Amino acid sequence: MICAVTVVLGSIHLIDFFWPLMSVVWGGLILGSAWLVLSAVGLARYRRVAGTIIAPILVFVPIAAVLWSGIVNDVQFSMSRTALGEIASSCTPATDVRAGLFRIERVESAGDACLLFLPSGLASSSGLGIFPSGVPREYASHMKIDHYAGDWFTFVRWI
Repeated sequence: MICAVTVVLGSIHLIDFFWPLMSVVWGGLILGSAWLVLSAVGLARYRRVAGTIIAPILVFVPIAAVLWSGIVNDVQFSMSRTALGEIASSCTPATDVRAGLFRIERVESAGDACLLFLPSGLASSSGLGIFPSGVPREYASHMKIDHYAGDWFTFVRWI
């Protein structure tokens, strides 16, 4: 089943975007099912409720805190910043480019700005942009732009 989903998503170029989500969902389902079965067996055999209740909290709360904090994105960006800067400095229009830990669907030049589109949803395009002179006002009507780091911004453009 997992292989079939991976093959289908890979064939339509969504695997790079959805693999973290797929890993979490499938891993959660498999580990959660095993945990549920083992907890039921442990409760029936040893009659200890505290360990069964506390253990999931000790495991899942730190995982959720790390994912919610955004530290994973910050590490990904810091490890790829040089490669992203090289692509943005030339800003040559391209498709399917790898920059460090990022897969960039396309690169677009917009004046002195460079937009790097990441794999995203069906109703919007999103990615990273570098705006050396600041964000131009004309982008405000059709893009949501947030400062990320230095001259780098994240953007979402609705289609």
